[in-house]
Amino acid sequence: AKLSPEKHLTFKWDEALSFERGCASIQYAHARACKLLNKSGKDLSSLKIDENWTPNETEQDLVRLIAKFPQVVEDCANKKRVHNITQYCQDLAGSFNKFYKSEQVIGSDLEDTRLILVDKAKTTIKNALDILGVPAPEKM
Repeated sequence: AKLSPEKHLTFKWDEALSFERGCASIQYAHARACKLLNKSGKDLSSLKIDENWTPNETEQDLVRLIAKFPQVVEDCANKKRVHNITQYCQDLAGSFNKFYKSEQVIGSDLEDTRLILVDKAKTTIKNALDILGVPAPEKM
């Protein structure tokens, strides 16, 4: 996924099946986000961003990547090349997984704000996978 179509590729099973890399890791990030949102039991449409929220580095990185999505899609459309979206998916999933591992969401003082962030990441990952024709499972 990280390569342009004309480059030579060496297939490695361990990499293909790794949850840390490749397509499965992106789908896993989506499933993780779904699980977290379900676990919160909250109505997402009623959530508000905390006005005292100052995003930390992990949150900033995730917000920045989510915000880049429309530009990535536009660039791909203009160049008629899709591999930028595959790289973007990988970066976004990586950023989300880092956020997921380092930040408490449920039960934190910033629970609603972070749930909104999780929801936006989930939606963006799903939209990016849709463009690639790859399913975004809610459970894995």
